Amino acid sequence: MAPTGTHQKHADPEIERLSREVEKLTALCETLLEKIASKSESGHSTKLPDPERFDASPVYFPGWIFNIRLKLTYDADHFHSDQHRMAYVYSRLTQNAQFHMS
Repeated sequence: MAPTGTHQKHADPEIERLSREVEKLTALCETLLEKIASKSESGHSTKLPDPERFDASPVYFPGWIFNIRLKLTYDADHFHSDQHRMAYVYSRLTQNAQFHMS
């Protein structure tokens, strides 16, 4: 049995942030599965929402890159070449992040 007073009432802020990120990713995966099940008449997959633009903040990179990979994988029929994929990824960077890429 743990001594009284050693149990934290509030979770670590990083754990809370990661928990929120997991909830967002779970919701995105559910949306993704629904969209995969439906195809448009043109034969293209239904387009996933665009990920938010990345601002070069390291704390947000894991979630952003996960969303970018989902987008490029499940909307692959919308991107016809490596150049199209690179242009899309670059377009999902803020001006500050684009500056760091130059």
